[in-house]
Amino acid sequence: LVVPGHGYAASKGPAAPKGPNLESDTATFPSSSAAHVGSARRAFLTAAPLLPLVTFATPALARLDPVNKPELLPSEKGQFVVSAGVPVLSPGQTKSISRTLERLEKTTGIRVRLLTQNYPVTPGLAIKDYFGLESKYCLLIADDFTGVRPTASNYINFSASDDISLELPPAFLGRISSAFGNSFYVKNNGKDAAVESAINAIDECLSSGMCANPGAGSSSFFNK
Repeated sequence: LVVPGHGYAASKGPAAPKGPNLESDTATFPSSSAAHVGSARRAFLTAAPLLPLVTFATPALARLDPVNKPELLPSEKGQFVVSAGVPVLSPGQTKSISRTLERLEKTTGIRVRLLTQNYPVTPGLAIKDYFGLESKYCLLIADDFTGVRPTASNYINFSASDDISLELPPAFLGRISSAFGNSFYVKNNGKDAAVESAINAIDECLSSGMCANPGAGSSSFFNK
């Protein structure tokens, strides 16, 4: 499953993204491709350092070179949050998010993980084995790719397995990316707030079974 960011979406073809299989090609989709998000799944780590999931991209975005840098990963196993390069979250924020993700995995069986990076400073392919991304996972990748692009892409991106599409609908992840990852939100609130808001939306959705439409008020929900 590939979900929005203003960059690119990993997938096998330009028409229908194929989410996080971690072994596919990358294709770009215009912002109007939100409707394609539902089928987007199956690509991400190979096409780039770690490609964003769903990304409502600009047509001009070029493919990024694959990266595999396990040396950028923590020596300690079992972390829920990995930061490559300059940290975005404070130690307190990292600890709080880690507790949330640990609780979600215990209660739902879904492995939600967070990677903050600034491509090309990224563990890339190595993150798959580190986080154990095989099934029932949702990886949030926080990166606007300003390290290789003249303008920022959507800061919040996702890669998720097909088997959680009922619990975390692709369209819902796409809305999170658009609501909290856009340049205006990030500029006004900060990258750390963007990440926290995205994690909180996922937590509320999985914990309550009701996925509120990000940015549309608590009375608007996605139908699962």
